[in-house]
Amino acid sequence: MMTIGDFPTDTTLGANVLTVINQPVEYKFEKYLFEDGACCVNVQPCGIQRWELYYDGLTQAQRDTLTDHYNSAMGKVNSFNFTHPRSGTTYTGVQYEGIDIQHHTKRWSLGIKVTLVKLL
Repeated sequence: MMTIGDFPTDTTLGANVLTVINQPVEYKFEKYLFEDGACCVNVQPCGIQRWELYYDGLTQAQRDTLTDHYNSAMGKVNSFNFTHPRSGTTYTGVQYEGIDIQHHTKRWSLGIKVTLVKLL
């Protein structure tokens, strides 16, 4: 797996993400009981962290920027850095789960749904 350039931020893209949906992260819970009655608990995030980004009102050039990044990632093959548009947190090792180019009757206002994942 190769790391490519960062996911286009709102500033570099020139358009703001309309909606960001943060999917909940699953946690693995382990509890150890000792003979003396003491207990040790270990809680670790596991599974997949997922973000769904919805864009609307994009120009063709802005949509091409997103699809070009997806193509350079070769779909789900290469990883990249993703800066969350709301919190400003940067996540490393993020990959695409999918990209959905929505059908629009208005050629001047294009939409796209991008789903990103990070394996924990």
